Amino acid sequence: MRDPKRIDRILDKIRILWNTHDQQRLGQILENYVFFRGKRGDNTSVALFYQEDTDTEHILDEMTK
Repeated sequence: MRDPKRIDRILDKIRILWNTHDQQRLGQILENYVFFRGKRGDNTSVALFYQEDTDTEHILDEMTK
């Protein structure tokens, strides 16, 4: 079972990242920094759909240091 507290932790980190890049739209923030880290490819929707929340949180930790 996934930890329900992960939701607030992840959203807080997205808030920090988005405030740092406030001229970008939410989709741009997620695509550029969370799911693809600036790299695009054929499997865009696959990466988004299958990425584990723990991976997302780890990436956000790195991006918001």
